[in-house]
Amino acid sequence: MADPAANAVSGAPREGMQFVRGGAFVMGSEDFYPEEALCRRIEVGDFWIDETPVTNGAFESAVRFP
Repeated sequence: MADPAANAVSGAPREGMQFVRGGAFVMGSEDFYPEEALCRRIEVGDFWIDETPVTNGAFESAVRFP
């Protein structure tokens, strides 16, 4: 059976990245900080994410700011 992530979100699997299948979840909390309330249902699409974190310095060196 073919990898379901192979054709998701514009193309083939990407080296150093992991595919995350989208779905629905409840975002927020009414039990902790006021800025986390109100709980709401959120849906996200499929996406790719780096396997390792990217530091602010590494990001800044790769992106030009005006």
